[in-house]
Amino acid sequence: MTSLYKILEHPITAFIIGLIVLASGMTDLISAIEKADYGLHTHHGLILLGLWHSLQSLPSIISGMQRFKK
Repeated sequence: MTSLYKILEHPITAFIIGLIVLASGMTDLISAIEKADYGLHTHHGLILLGLWHSLQSLPSIISGMQRFKK
């Protein structure tokens, strides 16, 4: 069970999940633009959530890369 927590709390996992959610939101946004369906929809929330997760994990990833480089 502890290995599952290690995987779920790892910054790379959060970054990858953020990218997947961001890509899903962008796909929905492109589909809505093609249909000329403007307004506030779920893809806006997915894009924000994906950006938030990806950007939130970047400081941990960068500091880990700097420690690994030394």
